[in-house]
Amino acid sequence: MVIFATIDDYKMKKFYYITFVAAIAIACIQAFYIVNLYNGYKAEKITMIERLLALAIDDELHIRNLDPSPIDGRSVVSKTLEDMTPWELDSILKLPESRELDSLMRLNVSEPLDFMNIDKAREKNIGKTGAEVHYQLSQDRALRKGNPLNIDTLNRIFADTVPPTLVYNIVRYDKDTLAVDSAGYDGQRAWNYISELHPIGTKGLCFLRVKAIIPYRAFVWQHLWALLASLGIMGVSFVALYLQLKEIKEKNELLQKREATINGTIHDLKSPLNGVVTMLSWFKSTEKDTTKRDMMEKGLANVKHLVHTIESLLIIARCENHRIVPHKTDVDLLALTNQAKRELAFLYPEKYEHIRIDNRLPEKQTVQADAMYIENVIRNLLENALKYSDDDVKVTVTLEREGDKLVVSVQDTGWGIAPRYQKRLFTQFYQVPREAGKTRTGYGIGLAQAHYIINEHNGEIRVSSEEGSGSVFSFSLPLFA
Repeated sequence: MVIFATIDDYKMKKFYYITFVAAIAIACIQAFYIVNLYNGYKAEKITMIERLLALAIDDELHIRNLDPSPIDGRSVVSKTLEDMTPWELDSILKLPESRELDSLMRLNVSEPLDFMNIDKAREKNIGKTGAEVHYQLSQDRALRKGNPLNIDTLNRIFADTVPPTLVYNIVRYDKDTLAVDSAGYDGQRAWNYISELHPIGTKGLCFLRVKAIIPYRAFVWQHLWALLASLGIMGVSFVALYLQLKEIKEKNELLQKREATINGTIHDLKSPLNGVVTMLSWFKSTEKDTTKRDMMEKGLANVKHLVHTIESLLIIARCENHRIVPHKTDVDLLALTNQAKRELAFLYPEKYEHIRIDNRLPEKQTVQADAMYIENVIRNLLENALKYSDDDVKVTVTLEREGDKLVVSVQDTGWGIAPRYQKRLFTQFYQVPREAGKTRTGYGIGLAQAHYIINEHNGEIRVSSEEGSGSVFSFSLPLFA
């Protein structure tokens, strides 16, 4: 007999939410990838702009120095690092700013050279290396000669080296960092790159800044295949999620129809079986032959067991969508335990006599519960104790009161359950793996049904077991609602 597990509306909504969250996560991952890709592209273009601007500034300085006009009858000698003596290089790094030495005459130049401490240069953002500081000192000499930076010349040089699609604007600032001149595009644009101020010389009299628009279209064309692949992956993922959700929904609808049909069929089996129980009970009461009475009693026990199994299947099948409503009355747990014991006598005749009932309840102690459901729980626990054990098993059912609760414990000396399996004992359709020779037929619904019934009675069911040493299953019911 098979019960189909379906997904209720609440769980289906969770599937929708999970699918939606997964789609958003995929979209965010792809967006993050594209943003990183663009940031890398933008960093590459910024590096290019800064490099070409530095080259343009250097070329513009070279053009200004082509005419070495004298200042106050003195001339200025500019040397590269390769042409400087070790003494000159050491002086650039160690001597204080703008220090003039008489000994410089030994260099055979007609005017004192300018010097700046490299550490101060770094602090003022003038240069980080000796070459950069030397270059800025060259800018100072050009300014002293009366050759200030020509932004138009700089713009022409820069425009010849950058891509023609680059929209930019070069701005010159004075010592107060106020814009005094500009070249390039002179309209209002939303620049997506604005450089830091670049000092021209060491005196802080002139600064340059470049503004540029790094076009998105060029980025798209440059990374077209990567973007298409990214969008393709995202599209395929969305389609896969949609098809999976659609398949789950269709399968669930089909299972719901099958469940309704099978549950209806199972329910319809109860009526004829109840009729058989009634008929066998009547035959047994009128039969005088002892042998026939025993056979009827055995048949009656088997039919009741089948009715019990059908009832368990119905409870488990309906617990997802239809909660049981216990019909509570004053129930005598001792009477229910004796009744369950008698019904198992014909199913386990070789073990029946090993069941002992230890009643510690006060006389006539009752509890508010549904007698039919609680009897099912006791029967399940007793049957499991007899089923998963050897013929010499000993089963003890203890009935006692603990505070405001009545507790029923079923202890056996059977095979026991390993700790790694105990967490799933009360899960629907779960059966503890057994070694060869200890497997038993079953549906894995007895303990799940017991757990569900006890919970609906506001009680608690628990297990204590050790493999090879038996088990103790116990449940408690509140005395006061």
